[in-house]
Amino acid sequence: YTLDNLLEIAFVTITPVYLINGKEKNGGEADRYELRDNDRVVWVAYETGWKFPGSVVSENIDSLSVDWVNVNNVKSENDIRATSDLFGKHSDYIKTGNFDFGVPAGSRITGIQVEVNRVVSTAMSDYQVRIVKSNGVVGNQEKKKLDNWEVLIDESIFYPAININNDLWGEIWNVGDINSINFGFAFSATHPEILVAQSTAQVDYIRMKVHYSVLE
Repeated sequence: YTLDNLLEIAFVTITPVYLINGKEKNGGEADRYELRDNDRVVWVAYETGWKFPGSVVSENIDSLSVDWVNVNNVKSENDIRATSDLFGKHSDYIKTGNFDFGVPAGSRITGIQVEVNRVVSTAMSDYQVRIVKSNGVVGNQEKKKLDNWEVLIDESIFYPAININNDLWGEIWNVGDINSINFGFAFSATHPEILVAQSTAQVDYIRMKVHYSVLE
């Protein structure tokens, strides 16, 4: 079967599968989803689970962007943050990679999600939020949120929204792209108010999840 064939089959059903030690259980959060043709599995959807980056750098966007300090702090969730002091300027990218996704050969990539946990003391907003391709080049599709960050609230923001798992960020991916150490995510912030005090952008962690499917 190809994906186009499957979409034309009226009697295909999607069945959630829940596993404990490889054996099926009932209820809870599904470990995978199976596309069934007359109860025969022909398409199985999986996800990698949330992964933290193995490599992080502060990378210039242009001559005006401001460095992130202690950028490696975004590799784990521990309330120890990477910071960038901004005053009417934007930050460098926090550029992440080496997520060790381990997507199996022959899989079809169906979606990419990112979570950023952040906090700020005064006005701050996203500047650029983009994917990083397997060649290390930052992608073109912009995912930034238009709203200002919540002040003094430690919050996790999802790109795209948490319930959207089929967004490919404007790219066509293969397994080699996803498993590349260069594949990752780039995030920057901006402080738009030059008439108020300096503000510090703070990021606790960044993590990614990849959705993929396998024909069986």
